[in-house]
Amino acid sequence: EDSLIDFYYQHIKDYTEPERRRVYVIVNSDKEKLSNVRRRILRGADFSEMAKKYSIHLTKNKGGELGWITKNRFPEFAKVAFKLKNGQVSNVFSPDGKSWAIVYVNGIQEARPMPFEKIKRRVEREYEEYLLEKRLKEISEEMKKKVKIKILKEDV
Repeated sequence: EDSLIDFYYQHIKDYTEPERRRVYVIVNSDKEKLSNVRRRILRGADFSEMAKKYSIHLTKNKGGELGWITKNRFPEFAKVAFKLKNGQVSNVFSPDGKSWAIVYVNGIQEARPMPFEKIKRRVEREYEEYLLEKRLKEISEEMKKKVKIKILKEDV
């Protein structure tokens, strides 16, 4: 098991959950209207209520909640959301060149390694694959030293 734990730590980046953010979004086709909505939010209006009232995004009925996202999920919103601090509302931006949006970050989970005990079976499987690949490479190298291979061209 020590070898397994060593393997886990040597490949910790492969066993790390990426940073996630809890993101809410309001999308509207009218930039000016959205700017006014943003000002109201900054003065204390509830983001979710504003999303229900003014958003045209499919998350409208959930108060604009996209949920916990990584940088790769909803990249058009993530690229802005991952520049914000917790509790911040973005400036108005265009996620697609056609509509306008603002995002709100309400929670940040830093990247963190998955607990070894939780993924032990996965680590075992990947460690076994690693050992097998290593052994096959060794055998291949040994064969190259022992066996002379001659490639013959076939006359056509």
